[in-house]
Amino acid sequence: MQKAVLLRLTARFAWLLPAAGLAVILRGFWLGQVPVERDWLRFEMPVKRFIADALAAGHLPTWWPYDGLGVPFLSSPNVTFFHPTTFLFWVLPFT
Repeated sequence: MQKAVLLRLTARFAWLLPAAGLAVILRGFWLGQVPVERDWLRFEMPVKRFIADALAAGHLPTWWPYDGLGVPFLSSPNVTFFHPTTFLFWVLPFT
């Protein structure tokens, strides 16, 4: 009997968890904090510009000198140097 009641309550309120997750994700949009503005303009844009400038100068950017005393650049998973879209930043004009 208790198991049937528990299953009924679980089924009745199962939508709460996805709704709460969606509310947390959309909170940034409601407050005007669009992820493109935060992530793209503050991290991705300078990294892609650094890659484009280094490749235009004719060398691979193996070291990122702007973080502390420097960190390895190509081996960082956040950089996405070998992602196919990174090639577009080298080929197309960067503004």
